[in-house]
Amino acid sequence: MFEKIDSLNRLPKKVREELKNFCSSLKELIGNDLLGLLLYGSALRDDYIPNHSDINILVLVKEVDVSLLRKVAPLVARANQRALIEPLFLTPEYIKNSLDTFPLEYLDIKRQNLLLYGEDIFSEIEVDRGDLRLQVEREWKLNYIRLQQAYLRSYNDPEALKKIMIKSFNSFTHLLSAIYYLKDSLTEERHRVWDSLMKEFFIREEIINYLKSLRERKEKIGKEEIHQRFNEYFKMMERIMFALEALRKEG
Repeated sequence: MFEKIDSLNRLPKKVREELKNFCSSLKELIGNDLLGLLLYGSALRDDYIPNHSDINILVLVKEVDVSLLRKVAPLVARANQRALIEPLFLTPEYIKNSLDTFPLEYLDIKRQNLLLYGEDIFSEIEVDRGDLRLQVEREWKLNYIRLQQAYLRSYNDPEALKKIMIKSFNSFTHLLSAIYYLKDSLTEERHRVWDSLMKEFFIREEIINYLKSLRERKEKIGKEEIHQRFNEYFKMMERIMFALEALRKEG
């Protein structure tokens, strides 16, 4: 029934098998109350990292209550431990009534998903651009503030600053995809949004390449280097933040 999972070659074979077992067991447990199973997130993108990235799956059900969660909890715990499977249990009503609250998350799912079973509710969903722009600007500014606070907490620890930059860079990349959707120039491949950004905001390619390479870098980073790079990164995020405000005024 879940043969589509076999086509996900970027996932290790063990993960594919665990995912198929999870879906089969879930269908057996929930029965007719299961309306759909939709795979989304990094499992379908080129930024998937084995043994690190979660396997996100939307479980569409008639009703979410403690009885359901208690029934599936052991299965979910086992699947997460074995293959980092992270299910999200939602009803169609919840999704339709929260489009203005989570437009960015729903846009991500709508743009790139794999229907494994049942109802494809996202084929009919439309994300309001005004709601999306508001969420993107709010989260960008929030991440900008968090970046300041994280630096103040860890300014004397180069390794901690490295981890902060990696995590922050991933968050900003996610938001940047939505910015290009708003500008009607969205690419399906996340790594390409930074290529577009460099051209539009005249950002040095060296900074982007440095940020992209941080995750793979094993050797220790000196204090002066990390502080210099953090400053360049911080200024870059500030410039894009101002561009977001300009986009609001244009709209």
